[in-house]
Amino acid sequence: MSCAPWESFEAQHAWKEPSELRERIGRVRSHCEDFQPSTCELVTKVE
Repeated sequence: MSCAPWESFEAQHAWKEPSELRERIGRVRSHCEDFQPSTCELVTKVE
């Protein structure tokens, strides 16, 4: 799981591809009643 800024949606997708990540997410899901993965996009920034 990542909450960091990404260069692009393609970079996010490439990070999610390895089977090792799917196995680790499976372990996370085993401890959760519900798990909804999502990809978010920054739409505004207040400084």
